[in-house]
Amino acid sequence: PYRGGGRDARAPRWGFLGQREAWLFGAGLAGAAVYYLAVRVLPDPAGFATAMGYWLGVDKAPPATRGGAALVGMLGAELARYWDYFGEEPLELGLVLLGLGAGLWWAVRGSHPARLILLGLGAAFVFFVLAVSMKSKFYMLLTYPFYLLLVARLLERVAVAVGSRLAVSRLVGATRRSPRLEGSDVRAPGRSPLPVMPVTHLVLAGLVTLVALIPLRAEERAWDNYIRARRYREGQEYTALTTQLDRLAGPDARVMAPPLYWIGLRNHPYVDIFVYERLERQYGMSVAQFLDETRPDFVITDAKIATESRVEKLLYNELDARAARQFVVRHKSYGDVAVYRLDW
Repeated sequence: PYRGGGRDARAPRWGFLGQREAWLFGAGLAGAAVYYLAVRVLPDPAGFATAMGYWLGVDKAPPATRGGAALVGMLGAELARYWDYFGEEPLELGLVLLGLGAGLWWAVRGSHPARLILLGLGAAFVFFVLAVSMKSKFYMLLTYPFYLLLVARLLERVAVAVGSRLAVSRLVGATRRSPRLEGSDVRAPGRSPLPVMPVTHLVLAGLVTLVALIPLRAEERAWDNYIRARRYREGQEYTALTTQLDRLAGPDARVMAPPLYWIGLRNHPYVDIFVYERLERQYGMSVAQFLDETRPDFVITDAKIATESRVEKLLYNELDARAARQFVVRHKSYGDVAVYRLDW
């Protein structure tokens, strides 16, 4: 419990552990951990340990293990991640900075919740600089709700202040018109001609609407996402494409393809073609070895992997050496989907 922005001194420090919500939260974490162990670890503990050793030790090695120069670069990359997200939305960035500034002010004045949120955001920033090598604006999803908590608290504080002032002004005007109201307390609901709470709610609703429409552009973004989703659904024709590929592959064919097509070809033994890039870096495996170990009957490539990268050139060269392209499905959304059939 919190009172006056700070924790109730009478509340036990670990009293929250006795609450039902805390137990449900713990049960959720335990259930997720059990599921992860059952699906990812227990089927092949040695393989899992090897894969994790590669991901954490090589491919996604924490910047903290690379020395000072790397940390300076990671700090710049972390700041660039924020710019990548907010660069085209200066009003949204201003709103978030306003919330952070208000949170800092409350923290200095003793607000325990504000201190807790800022401590978490600061810890997250340090963690991303020291431990996360891949920088993506999509990670903003992890911290953005906490920015909005501070913004929401600021809007609520402003609404209370404005609502109280409007109610007092209304009471003063009513007092001048009716001497019987002289001495009324605006905080007494039964005595104020315009109670504070309804006014505060109206002001808060107005502020939330204003913030949603201008800095956050909720209406514009919602409509844009609706149009994108509609066009995507109408233009992809995913089912028709994968049905055609399934027919070309034939029954029980071992398929190697980008993961995009797995849903439509899930009834086949399936190998992700992008796995080769990791195996080449981790073990120095050649394309010939990769194909000999996986032994695919049907290989699918599309425009997404038809680039000039070294690994993809190796893949195409080996496929062209083993078999000619049997078929090319031209698609407006996926480009030229090329099909190779290998004989073993």
